[in-house]
Amino acid sequence: MNTYRIKKEDLKNEKVLAEGYKIFNQGFKARNYCYADKNGEVVGSFHKVDGDIEECSWGLHFSKNPFNCFNFYECVQWNEFAKVRAYEKIIDAEDKEKTVAQVIEIVETYTFNEFIEVLKKYNKERYYSNGVNGSNGVNGSNGVNYSYGVNDSYGVNRSYGVNDSYGVNGSNGVNRSYGVNYSYGVNYSYGVNGSNGVNDSYGVNGSNGVNYSYGVNYSYGVNGSNGVNDSYGVNGSYGVNRSNGVNRSNGVNDSYGVNRSNGVNDSYGVIKCEGVSRSLFCYAKSGKLKLFNKNITKERFEEVFNNIKSFGWNPIFNNLFKMKKEKQEWYKANIPNVFEIDNKTAWSTMPIEMKKYIQSLEEYNEKIFNKITGDL
Repeated sequence: MNTYRIKKEDLKNEKVLAEGYKIFNQGFKARNYCYADKNGEVVGSFHKVDGDIEECSWGLHFSKNPFNCFNFYECVQWNEFAKVRAYEKIIDAEDKEKTVAQVIEIVETYTFNEFIEVLKKYNKERYYSNGVNGSNGVNGSNGVNYSYGVNDSYGVNRSYGVNDSYGVNGSNGVNRSYGVNYSYGVNYSYGVNGSNGVNDSYGVNGSNGVNYSYGVNYSYGVNGSNGVNDSYGVNGSYGVNRSNGVNRSNGVNDSYGVNRSNGVNDSYGVIKCEGVSRSLFCYAKSGKLKLFNKNITKERFEEVFNNIKSFGWNPIFNNLFKMKKEKQEWYKANIPNVFEIDNKTAWSTMPIEMKKYIQSLEEYNEKIFNKITGDL
């Protein structure tokens, strides 16, 4: 049995039997067949299988509900996304998650971000079409509203295919997985599928395409971020690992109070820096073993860094921890109201004794200190 291209006129005025969505491997490949021509073009092309089609066995599969596509393909940026139409013959699966067709037409293709917008639009249209308290396929769940295919979950709102999760709001494509497992306050996130991408984490907001990874793992107060591991109070940052008080920064590791910086390792109070390692209170600087932009020895770094850490304080660049009431479950926090705290405010709560210690350092530079903690 074969899959091959046909021309539109070969359909002989066949009517469209269904429309839906399909995800392909990179290069528009599926199994041993490539849907793209030699120039990589696929839009407007028609594809047919010979023989008798059969669900899960033979035929051209797609999903009428775009969220169901993630049951069969990973939600990663390098996959290909398309809208399709089906002709000649179709068979719907009993669970309605997929349809198999004799012929499909590739109508339109999407980038990853464009497909997320398709999901949002579909979600909105379905939400308004189901009326108040319209939830389907909900089993063993509590506090579930405007949701579909939700199982053993709690506090789930306007969500689809969510399993064994808590406090999940406005999220899609979380299905048959532990993508959001034993996690709380996960809001407006898409395509968390078949993974521990968001695992044992709290207050994870506005993150997309976390799939088959530990992108956001053992983390707290993570907002609009990717590749965040074992970190706290991280906002708008990427590639952050074992770090606290990180804001709008990339490639940050074992660091604290890092803002708008890249490639920062084992540092504290670093702003607008790139390629910085084992540095303290540096501004617009590169290199390693720095204190207020001055070169220091390894021993001096260890002395000052350990003293700073002994105060147990780090700047927090979002309001999540303040917003969450003491002893309150994380999923009860009003996650949609998370917002970024400006730099000056974040540093303003530094303990007085800690500030006095920093100002007593022989390397202290008031201008740099004010740049870091106040004016940017």
